[in-house]
Amino acid sequence: MQMTWMENFNCPLCGLENLDPLYARSIPYPNYNGEEPTLEPKFLQLIYHECVNCGFHYMCPRPTPESYDRYYSTMLYRNLCSATQKEMDDDERQRGNRIASLIPPEAMSHLDVGCSRGYLLEASRDASPGKVREVLGVEPNPDYTIPGIPTVTRIEDVEGAFDVVTCIHVLEHVNAPRMVAERLMELTKPGGILIVEVPAETYAGQSAGLPHPFAFTIPCIERLFEAMTFEKVDTSGKHPVFIMRKGKADA
Repeated sequence: MQMTWMENFNCPLCGLENLDPLYARSIPYPNYNGEEPTLEPKFLQLIYHECVNCGFHYMCPRPTPESYDRYYSTMLYRNLCSATQKEMDDDERQRGNRIASLIPPEAMSHLDVGCSRGYLLEASRDASPGKVREVLGVEPNPDYTIPGIPTVTRIEDVEGAFDVVTCIHVLEHVNAPRMVAERLMELTKPGGILIVEVPAETYAGQSAGLPHPFAFTIPCIERLFEAMTFEKVDTSGKHPVFIMRKGKADA
């Protein structure tokens, strides 16, 4: 497959053109003797730009969408983590329980975009007093998800709409954040809840890394989801959590 560099320096959030670099971070590029799938091109330095209009931080140039898709649909991304599988599972269970506690008890359906192992969906389905009856995850590597959690591999393949949609530490990984945000809002039922969590970005470069082509401040998330009603922006934890409600359909 022919890979090409992404040389568009326009802001992916507001479209402002020809932005200068803000900062760079050098990284050692992972090498598996050429036998494992790799990102193309092979970056030794990540260059991030800041939009002077909306404050968005984004990597440019960055790997192609095809290369990132391969990165996540195989085990390469997770094999590069320094944590053990048990450590990753324990962390995801804790996060799943924390986010599940935010789901209103009247919710009957739950979509988790970027569900990974599926522990958040498991927690929301088994929660009390309310029990979500319908769960679905979006996970590009479905073999990684625990048994009993239904999945699709692409957000485009999700049908219908849900009482609760969650997107936890996913937006910073996607190639087209505005398109994904619009799809998340589409998939939320009128009157339903959308919960988004992104890495904290309290200083420039805090969350920069090869898997993170984008970095979101609170105003950037508020702009990205401006069609939603923000019920709460929780900054009490390690990372900001945004709880939004979709306006009810006209009577």
